[in-house]
Amino acid sequence: MRALMSAFILGLVLCAPVVYAADKDTEYLALVDAAIAAPETAKWCKIRDLYPDTSFYRALGNPGQSQKAEEAGKRMILDKSKESVEKFKRFMHEHFGNQGAHRYAAYLYKWNRELLKEGMDGPLPDFGKGIDYIDNKLEKKAAKALLDCVVATGDGRTPATAFKIITTDEQRILIEQYFRVDMTEARLAREGDRVNSIIKVQIPDGAAVDIHFMLDDRMVQRLKETSVNP
Repeated sequence: MRALMSAFILGLVLCAPVVYAADKDTEYLALVDAAIAAPETAKWCKIRDLYPDTSFYRALGNPGQSQKAEEAGKRMILDKSKESVEKFKRFMHEHFGNQGAHRYAAYLYKWNRELLKEGMDGPLPDFGKGIDYIDNKLEKKAAKALLDCVVATGDGRTPATAFKIITTDEQRILIEQYFRVDMTEARLAREGDRVNSIIKVQIPDGAAVDIHFMLDDRMVQRLKETSVNP
């Protein structure tokens, strides 16, 4: 996937700039809080749609990687401080629309639990209440619900029915976790004013198949701003 990001950068230079809508942080966070309180009735796809219009998405830098979530998790593991836990919680709250962050939080919880079962010290800080700052059921539900939102945007068979993505995390997860296939080649193509990512994968019967992804305009602009020198 790092090779794919290099291809993104090379292809984005010629893309037209996108005019951002006003930040929708308040509307977005209200939906996030409602989802945390009542996951069964959450407006998951609306949360995902609003996420690129928030200051949180723009502040993240490259919107394609779960790297920032991993950095927050590593700080928490190394510092084992309440401050680092609060920063991790704040990051997860602000980036609730990023399914890669949810998958990473669920991974941390599972890793910690497995080590404790083996009689070893868990890496996550525990202040006497267990790992109450990661709701494992919510993280897994959010990751699946947000993945379902991506799947609902297309079937990936053609440019016209491309999956519409807001982060390259979504593309990676769809390939690795949903289709469970290996990427063999990645390229970009212009479709009018749109940028499509075409991923060639190897399916179990040995055939090579292209999966098409359409990059959200806001994602294209963010990648340009963070990856290309002015």
